[in-house]
Amino acid sequence: MIVYNFIRSMDPCNGGTVTACSIYNEAFKSLGLDSHIVSISDHEENENVYSLAENVSSVYGFSIKALICCFKKINHKSIIVVHGLWQFHGFLALLLSYFKKANVIVVPHGMGGAYFDQFKLKKLKKYVYWFFVERLLIKKASCIIYMGEGEKNFCSDLLAGAFSGKELIIRPYLNKVDTLSENFSGLAGLDSDFFNILFIGRDDPIKGLSGFLHELSVIDESCDFDICLNIIGPFSKKTIAGYLRDFKNIKINFFGAIYSIDKYNIIKNSDCVVVPSKYESFSLVALESLMMNTPVIVSNNVGITYDLPMCAGVLIYHDDNELLDHLRHVYASDIKEFDSGQVLELFTKDNFLSSLKLMLSDVSYVSKP
Repeated sequence: MIVYNFIRSMDPCNGGTVTACSIYNEAFKSLGLDSHIVSISDHEENENVYSLAENVSSVYGFSIKALICCFKKINHKSIIVVHGLWQFHGFLALLLSYFKKANVIVVPHGMGGAYFDQFKLKKLKKYVYWFFVERLLIKKASCIIYMGEGEKNFCSDLLAGAFSGKELIIRPYLNKVDTLSENFSGLAGLDSDFFNILFIGRDDPIKGLSGFLHELSVIDESCDFDICLNIIGPFSKKTIAGYLRDFKNIKINFFGAIYSIDKYNIIKNSDCVVVPSKYESFSLVALESLMMNTPVIVSNNVGITYDLPMCAGVLIYHDDNELLDHLRHVYASDIKEFDSGQVLELFTKDNFLSSLKLMLSDVSYVSKP
């Protein structure tokens, strides 16, 4: 049995989906399976990724190279794990499930949100793609795996009537990080004289950064401490210039795209991490923060809030006033001494592997007609 983890791109700028795909690939290998990552858009192949790129610019772009290669390698004994929706690799998996009888598992990674809550002409491409591709892919899937209760709730409206198979919640885990800096030395831009708030995310309106900056600009006027917002993510020069121009009363540092140990160093030395998303199915950033024992302030629109037990380091806000209260609470108290063990015990590698193993033995891998 060979597992193929299908994803559009393993570019780390794509965030949580890339991290989760790597986690699944690692976990399948830990269970003794031959597992591979298959990327449709990456142009640099490495030892961990099969790159089937063919200058595909659109997420719906068709790749003849990917089609031919997969038809040669994949058969009825193969398992395809589709990471994410609304992209060409889902269409490719659908074709392989029909013509090669491959078994399909879908991991939406938050891409099953309420896209069709009201009709909009600009979403016409998505309506068509849903009817002819995604809806059929969901019907063919042996199983859908959600990262948490929040994501399952967010996806329920879209998938209602399209899927009648097995739905599972398998919470992700993060590998422990060593060799962290205990002070601000070497962390350019972090100033211990400020209350350092950290935002990690891509340049996308759904991540809520613009709204958070508006909230922060109002809050800053009534705060009796100096705030610095540090931002990690692949932001364009135009976006950065716009934020610096529009929010001059806030000290803002842009670190750019930072990964692995450097990112964790900044998380650890921040006073708190904020996740202000308008919609987010889970949030690995929140999990990373708790792993570093850094308090996280999360919008109530973030799915991980359904899965986190009450804990001193987890603060959920619904409006500006509650956000200000949480910031003051973190500033005034020694909250960084909280014990994140109670929270993180839900997100362990052992739990993940046990759930994955149970899923593999429980789900019938006979391709649906």
